[in-house]
Amino acid sequence: MIDNESDGLAGTAAREMEEECGLRLRASELTDLTGLAGMMNGIAPSPGGCDEYLGYLYAERSVSKTELDNMKDRLTGLRDEGEYITLRVVPLKDIWRISADNKAMW
Repeated sequence: MIDNESDGLAGTAAREMEEECGLRLRASELTDLTGLAGMMNGIAPSPGGCDEYLGYLYAERSVSKTELDNMKDRLTGLRDEGEYITLRVVPLKDIWRISADNKAMW
C-alpha cells in the first residue's frame, strides 16, 4: 500500500525493501515495469473481483552470502500495524513450488 502519496510507488517500494529485507535502495534505482508496459494505473490482479491495481518495480542488487543468509527467515513487519512477515529467500527457479501468488510468479 502506498502510505504517503508524496513518496509515490517507487519511494514506497524502496522503503518497504529496507523495512522487510534490510536492503537500502533509492527510489531512482527502481524501474517501473508497469509504466514501461504502458499500464498507467497498474495491473488488476483480479479484474472484476476487486478495484486494486498493482505496480511492478524492478531493481537488481548484488549482496554477499552473509547478507543473504541474514535475510533468511527474518521476522519483519510493523507489529503495531498488524504486519507479521517472515522473509523467505528462495531460488528464482523454485518460486512456483512455494507460492501460487501471481506477484511472486512475476
